[in-house]
Amino acid sequence: DTLRVGIDVRNVTVLCKDANSSIHAALFENCYENHVSNLKTYFGFAGVVIKTISGIYSDIHANGHSTHGIVLKDNDYSRCRSNVVNGFTIRSISTNDGDGFSFSSGADPGSGSVAFCVISNGNIEGCKYGIHNYGSSTIVSLGNSINQVMIFRAQNEGVLFNSGYSTLSNIKSWLCGSTGISITNTTSGNVSLSNIQSLNCAGDGIRLTTDASSRTITFTNIASTDNLGIGIVISGEGTSGIGIASENNMGGNEIVGNLGNYGYNTAVPTNIFHIKGDLVNDPFRVENL
Repeated sequence: DTLRVGIDVRNVTVLCKDANSSIHAALFENCYENHVSNLKTYFGFAGVVIKTISGIYSDIHANGHSTHGIVLKDNDYSRCRSNVVNGFTIRSISTNDGDGFSFSSGADPGSGSVAFCVISNGNIEGCKYGIHNYGSSTIVSLGNSINQVMIFRAQNEGVLFNSGYSTLSNIKSWLCGSTGISITNTTSGNVSLSNIQSLNCAGDGIRLTTDASSRTITFTNIASTDNLGIGIVISGEGTSGIGIASENNMGGNEIVGNLGNYGYNTAVPTNIFHIKGDLVNDPFRVENL
């Protein structure tokens, strides 16, 4: 389809009948360099659906949607890449919110990856998930940047994200109902993490997973505190980094996994590891570093 150029939407509020209404509150597709600002949506199964190229979305507020608060989605008829979402909130009304902020890659026949998008300065509260991707297990989001997002009281994982060539920084999950932050790279390239924190979550604090040494996750400063599960779990051989703090996690302050031969144990300043707890009631172990 021909892309619509120069669409400008400002100061709009959308109210749907209820959270399970089978409609998108606000759907943007086949647009190029569109601008959306000061948009508020209430109810409908999906809040703000973005299937555009090089769009800018600011001051976005999604409330009480049963499936998605804000979703970036790629379709064969409407691609999703190079969008900017800056300044947003996603709120649950009762228990209605779905995935919070979600990425849909490969969910429909002919659809591809959500790619090269920048997500920043957001707050997500009370949704089923905070940041979540869904769709194909082999076609995942690529090359996206997520920065400065607070996730509070997600019913499941705060972050459940499989991606390649992406960057996540300044992300905090707090009081979530499962693992605070779970990052996976089973596709390609590197996923870069910095200043990632999980606090008081009902599952593990942080889980980092790769399925081959050529698919990597690198990190700087990850912290897991007062979670009910394991502090930090690293699976696979492609993970490396510096700056780990794991404190008072009820499942044990554990760093379990293989950090591979990436120079993690080279001579560096103190506090590469900061692992704190009661050694009798709150044991910890470090394996395969």
